[in-house]
Amino acid sequence: MNDLRIEYSPFGVILIPTILILGGLVGPIVLDIMSIDAINRGKTAAIYFFIGATFIALILLPFIYLSIKCFINYLKNQPAILLTKDYYVDNIENVKLSWTDIKNIWTITFRSSFLKVTVVDNAIVYRQATNPIWKFVFWNNAWNGGILSINLTFLKGKNQDVVNTIKDYQQKIIKAQV
Repeated sequence: MNDLRIEYSPFGVILIPTILILGGLVGPIVLDIMSIDAINRGKTAAIYFFIGATFIALILLPFIYLSIKCFINYLKNQPAILLTKDYYVDNIENVKLSWTDIKNIWTITFRSSFLKVTVVDNAIVYRQATNPIWKFVFWNNAWNGGILSINLTFLKGKNQDVVNTIKDYQQKIIKAQV
Protein backbone atom coordinates (compact mmCIF):
# COMPACT_ATOMS: atom_id res chain seq x y z
CA MET A 1 0.00 0.00 0.00
CA ASN A 2 1.31 3.45 -0.92
CA ASP A 3 2.13 6.07 1.67
CA LEU A 4 -0.46 8.81 2.04
CA ARG A 5 0.40 12.40 2.91
CA ILE A 6 -2.03 14.68 4.70
CA GLU A 7 -0.75 18.14 3.98
CA TYR A 8 -0.87 21.35 5.96
CA SER A 9 -3.53 23.90 5.06
CA PRO A 10 -1.84 27.11 3.87
CA PHE A 11 -4.70 29.08 5.44
CA GLY A 12 -4.30 27.35 8.82
CA VAL A 13 -0.52 27.54 9.09
CA ILE A 14 -0.44 31.24 8.17
CA LEU A 15 -3.57 32.55 9.92
CA ILE A 16 -3.30 30.75 13.27
CA PRO A 17 0.33 31.75 14.01
CA THR A 18 -0.44 35.34 13.00
CA ILE A 19 -3.43 35.53 15.34
CA LEU A 20 -1.56 33.84 18.18
CA ILE A 21 1.52 36.01 17.82
CA LEU A 22 -0.49 39.23 17.66
CA GLY A 23 -2.99 38.26 20.34
CA GLY A 24 -0.84 36.00 22.47
CA LEU A 25 2.44 37.90 22.54
CA VAL A 26 2.11 41.40 21.20
CA GLY A 27 -1.19 42.05 23.01
CA PRO A 28 0.02 41.01 26.47
CA ILE A 29 3.35 42.80 25.95
CA VAL A 30 1.52 46.04 25.15
CA LEU A 31 -0.75 45.50 28.16
CA ASP A 32 2.29 44.79 30.36
CA ILE A 33 3.96 48.00 29.20
CA MET A 34 0.79 49.94 29.96
CA SER A 35 0.59 48.26 33.40
CA ILE A 36 4.22 49.11 34.21
CA ASP A 37 3.55 52.71 33.25
CA ALA A 38 0.46 52.78 35.50
CA ILE A 39 2.43 51.21 38.38
CA ASN A 40 5.15 53.85 37.95
CA ARG A 41 2.45 56.53 38.22
CA GLY A 42 1.34 55.09 41.55
CA LYS A 43 -1.59 52.95 40.45
CA THR A 44 -0.65 49.82 42.39
CA ALA A 45 -3.77 47.88 41.36
CA ALA A 46 -2.29 47.66 37.85
CA ILE A 47 0.04 44.93 39.15
CA TYR A 48 -2.86 42.48 38.92
CA PHE A 49 -3.43 43.43 35.31
CA PHE A 50 0.30 42.97 34.65
CA ILE A 51 0.27 39.50 36.23
CA GLY A 52 -2.84 38.51 34.29
CA ALA A 53 -1.48 39.65 30.91
CA THR A 54 1.84 37.90 31.57
CA PHE A 55 0.01 34.72 32.61
CA ILE A 56 -2.04 34.75 29.39
CA ALA A 57 1.14 35.10 27.31
CA LEU A 58 2.80 32.20 29.16
CA ILE A 59 -0.23 29.95 28.67
CA LEU A 60 -0.27 30.70 24.94
CA LEU A 61 3.46 30.11 24.38
CA PRO A 62 3.14 26.34 23.69
CA PHE A 63 0.40 27.04 21.13
CA ILE A 64 2.47 29.76 19.51
CA TYR A 65 5.42 27.35 19.35
CA LEU A 66 3.22 24.65 17.81
CA SER A 67 1.81 27.08 15.23
CA ILE A 68 5.24 28.33 14.22
CA LYS A 69 6.51 24.74 14.02
CA CYS A 70 3.63 23.87 11.67
CA PHE A 71 4.43 26.90 9.52
CA ILE A 72 8.10 25.88 9.26
CA ASN A 73 7.14 22.28 8.40
CA TYR A 74 4.78 23.66 5.75
CA LEU A 75 7.63 25.69 4.21
CA LYS A 76 9.80 22.53 4.20
CA ASN A 77 7.00 20.70 2.32
CA GLN A 78 6.75 18.16 5.14
CA PRO A 79 3.32 16.51 5.53
CA ALA A 80 1.32 17.18 8.67
CA ILE A 81 0.47 13.49 8.90
CA LEU A 82 2.09 10.64 7.02
CA LEU A 83 0.28 7.32 6.74
CA THR A 84 2.47 4.35 5.90
CA LYS A 85 1.74 0.63 5.88
CA ASP A 86 3.43 0.36 9.29
CA TYR A 87 2.85 3.70 11.01
CA TYR A 88 0.67 6.73 11.61
CA VAL A 89 3.25 9.54 11.73
CA ASP A 90 2.09 12.81 13.28
CA ASN A 91 4.63 15.51 12.39
CA ILE A 92 2.69 18.14 14.32
CA GLU A 93 3.02 16.43 17.71
CA ASN A 94 6.14 14.39 16.79
CA VAL A 95 4.51 11.02 17.42
CA LYS A 96 4.86 7.79 15.48
CA LEU A 97 2.32 5.05 16.18
CA SER A 98 1.93 1.54 14.92
CA TRP A 99 -1.54 0.97 13.48
CA THR A 100 -2.11 -1.72 16.09
CA ASP A 101 -1.54 0.87 18.85
CA ILE A 102 -4.43 3.04 17.64
CA LYS A 103 -7.77 2.30 19.27
CA ASN A 104 -9.92 5.03 17.72
CA ILE A 105 -9.77 8.04 15.40
CA TRP A 106 -12.53 10.62 15.71
CA THR A 107 -13.36 14.33 15.83
CA ILE A 108 -14.50 16.62 18.59
CA THR A 109 -15.51 20.27 18.41
CA PHE A 110 -14.71 22.96 21.00
CA ARG A 111 -14.98 26.26 19.10
CA SER A 112 -12.87 24.46 16.48
CA SER A 113 -12.75 20.88 15.22
CA PHE A 114 -9.99 18.54 16.36
CA LEU A 115 -8.75 15.22 15.09
CA LYS A 116 -8.47 12.96 18.14
CA VAL A 117 -6.54 9.72 18.31
CA THR A 118 -7.04 7.28 21.15
CA VAL A 119 -4.34 4.68 21.70
CA VAL A 120 -4.33 1.30 23.41
CA ASP A 121 -1.77 2.47 25.98
CA ASN A 122 -1.05 6.18 26.60
CA ALA A 123 2.48 5.29 27.71
CA ILE A 124 3.34 4.72 24.03
CA VAL A 125 2.80 8.42 23.40
CA TYR A 126 4.26 9.65 26.71
CA ARG A 127 7.54 7.84 25.95
CA GLN A 128 7.85 9.83 22.71
CA ALA A 129 7.36 13.21 24.40
CA THR A 130 10.66 15.07 24.33
CA ASN A 131 9.94 17.66 26.99
CA PRO A 132 7.68 18.22 30.01
CA ILE A 133 5.43 20.65 28.15
CA TRP A 134 4.51 17.97 25.60
CA LYS A 135 3.96 15.44 28.37
CA PHE A 136 1.55 17.92 29.98
CA VAL A 137 -0.21 18.56 26.64
CA PHE A 138 -0.63 14.81 26.07
CA TRP A 139 -1.83 14.29 29.65
CA ASN A 140 -4.35 17.13 29.21
CA ASN A 141 -5.52 15.72 25.86
CA ALA A 142 -6.00 12.29 27.44
CA TRP A 143 -8.57 13.80 29.82
CA ASN A 144 -10.58 14.84 26.76
CA GLY A 145 -10.69 11.31 25.40
CA GLY A 146 -7.87 11.21 22.84
CA ILE A 147 -4.22 11.61 23.75
CA LEU A 148 -3.37 13.08 20.34
CA SER A 149 -5.32 16.14 19.32
CA ILE A 150 -4.74 18.15 16.14
CA ASN A 151 -6.68 21.26 15.25
CA LEU A 152 -8.16 20.40 11.85
CA THR A 153 -7.61 24.01 10.73
CA PHE A 154 -3.94 23.01 10.30
CA LEU A 155 -4.86 20.24 7.85
CA LYS A 156 -5.70 20.60 4.17
CA GLY A 157 -9.16 19.36 3.18
CA LYS A 158 -12.62 19.23 4.66
CA ASN A 159 -12.58 18.13 8.28
CA GLN A 160 -14.67 14.98 7.92
CA ASP A 161 -12.90 14.03 4.68
CA VAL A 162 -9.52 14.14 6.44
CA VAL A 163 -10.79 11.97 9.30
CA ASN A 164 -12.47 9.52 6.92
CA THR A 165 -9.29 9.27 4.83
CA ILE A 166 -7.25 8.32 7.90
CA LYS A 167 -9.87 5.84 9.13
CA ASP A 168 -10.20 4.24 5.67
CA TYR A 169 -6.42 3.89 5.41
CA GLN A 170 -6.31 2.29 8.85
CA GLN A 171 -9.06 -0.19 7.90
CA LYS A 172 -7.21 -1.17 4.71
CA ILE A 173 -4.00 -1.74 6.67
CA ILE A 174 -5.76 -3.86 9.28
CA LYS A 175 -7.48 -5.96 6.59
CA ALA A 176 -4.18 -6.43 4.76
CA GLN A 177 -2.54 -7.70 7.96
CA VAL A 178 -5.18 -10.37 8.55
